[in-house]
This record gives sequence, C-alpha cells and structure tokens, in this order.
Amino acid sequence: MLCRSLLVLLAGLLLVQAHGVDLSLQKRQVAAKSYPPCGTSPPFDPAWSTFLSGALDTGADITACGNSKTWSLTYDDGPSEYTPGLLDQLDTVGVKTTFFVIGCNVANNPSILRRAYQAGHQIGIHTWTHPSLPKLTSEQIVAEIMWTAKIIRDITGQTPTYMRPPYGDIDARVRGLLHKMGLKVVIWNRDTDDWELQTFNPNAQNSSQVVTPTSVRASISSWIASPPAEGIISLEHDLFQLPAQIAGETLQRVSMAGFNINTVASCVGTAPYNNTAIEVIFNPAIASSLSKAPSTTASASANSTATLTASKSPSSSPSPSAGSIRASLDWSIIGTIALVLLCSQLDVSNAF
Repeated sequence: MLCRSLLVLLAGLLLVQAHGVDLSLQKRQVAAKSYPPCGTSPPFDPAWSTFLSGALDTGADITACGNSKTWSLTYDDGPSEYTPGLLDQLDTVGVKTTFFVIGCNVANNPSILRRAYQAGHQIGIHTWTHPSLPKLTSEQIVAEIMWTAKIIRDITGQTPTYMRPPYGDIDARVRGLLHKMGLKVVIWNRDTDDWELQTFNPNAQNSSQVVTPTSVRASISSWIASPPAEGIISLEHDLFQLPAQIAGETLQRVSMAGFNINTVASCVGTAPYNNTAIEVIFNPAIASSLSKAPSTTASASANSTATLTASKSPSSSPSPSAGSIRASLDWSIIGTIALVLLCSQLDVSNAF
C-alpha cells in the first residue's frame, strides 16, 4: 500500500516537473535572447549594406483593395494590451485582417503577436520605433525594418512581405530602399484618424477636438454608404483603448453591411510572407551578425524589450541549459521506473 501511495505521489510530481520544464524553457527562450532597446534608433549591421547599393526601384504603393464590396481593415502600432479584445471580436466575426506592428511593441507583447498570427491574420512591418522614415538616413531606415522583420520572424517563423511607413510618410528614396528589400508598401485610402482619440476626454467642456467617437463613426457610415470603386483599405489603431474599442465597432458594422473583409495580401493576390530579399540575410550562415549589435535584456516591464535574437545579453544571469533541465527530468523518470520495479518485487515477495 505504501509503495502505491509513493508511486501516485511521484507520478504527480513528475507531471508538475514536466509542465514546469516546458514553461521554463519557453521563458528562457525569450529571456536569453536580446534586441535593441525601445526609444532609440536601432543599430545598423554591416551585413545589411547590400540594400544600400545599386539602383533603387520606386514602384507604386498599395492604396486600395479590389472592388467596391471589398474592405481591408488594417490596424497599426500594436500589439498592445488592447489587441486581445480586438482579436476576440475578429474571432467572433470570423474574418482576417492585417496588423502592421511596431517591433518594440512586439518585444513587449510577443504572445499577442503569436496569437494574431496563429489566428490567420496578416502581420506586416511598421518599423521598430515608429519614426518618420524620410527624416532618417538610409542605414537607419534599413535597421528599423530589419530588426522588426527579425522579431516577427523569430516569433512566427515568417518574414513579412508587406510594410507600412509610419504616418504614411514616404518619398522616392525611402520607397526605393523598401522595394530593394523586397517589401510591398501599403498606405490607405480611408483614414479614421482614430489615433487622436487617445486624448479624447468626454467630460471636457467646450472641447475643440475635431476627432471624436461620433466623428469616427460618421466617417465609417459614409464609407459604407458610398464605397470607392477600387475598394477600401482603412487605417485604424490598436495601441490605445478607445481607438481599439472603436475599431471593434467598425469591424461589426462593416461585416453586417455585407463587405468582403480581407487581408491586404488577399486583396493584392500575393503571398504575405517570405518573398523578400530580407530572407537571405536571415540565412543561418550569416544570422550571427545580428548578435553583434548592442542590446538589452528582456523583462516583464512595459518599458523593456522582450528578447528573441540569438545573442545573450551580457547582463543576463546564467541559467540551466535545456539539456540539463531535460537530464533532470530523465533522472526523475528513471527513479519512477526503479520504484515501480521495487514495488513489483515487494508485491511478489508478499504473495509468498
């Protein structure tokens, strides 16, 4: 009887340990890797110099989606704590949309990005720190794109083909660099201006704010009533609470109006991932060059960056390797087997 009790106890502990190993490994996979800090321009790696030479292609931007009954809802600046609520509503309606994400925000919310990707939504690049690209050097532009592409790839396994420049700011030089990197540039033809709602105060007296929830809803109503012949790519945001809430309302209204809601890639009819020159840079043979850039260690703080590249931060404390953790689990299994054999032997002895 004692043997059986010990076996039950040991089996329970083994299950707990196995679960703990799984969670521990997942946490270490994030914590042991590093990315540039938020708030400053990310470093340029010489391995990316290939994008700076040669002629630049200044092809057209994507601004529309199919036909008058097609609508591509796009969300910028996330992921944030408000993105899951929007994802819940997208799940309920059963449609796919496009998220243009900021690398720094991805670093702080990797699980939210993973959920959006696994749900079938398109993930696009929106730079690492959300700068106006025409104001940057070419090296800075490439670095903003590469670090964002890298963190998206590390989380999803995919390198985005589509990107949106912050504020929609773009010129011939920026466009040429982005196209040389193999990226498709997406703008919009309908702007909700919902980002201004982050400062909306419903209790303010005599407010001079032009953009309000009422004005955003009125814009959506007019677009639903008179859509352009080339279809709609609308700009919304999921970084702040009120814009994300209005975005959820817009989703419901556009769906109920009978529009075909698509990702931008579906509108254009090309693959959303891995059709870029960036993928060559991420070849394992040369990916180690990314580890030379200065970085920070991940933390749970909203002001720090979760880290997902191959280099370990100098400030991070050493932790057991995956092999040593699994070895510990293996010895637990061996101990369990030994106890089973011992109990079996005792049962046989007692039978005589």
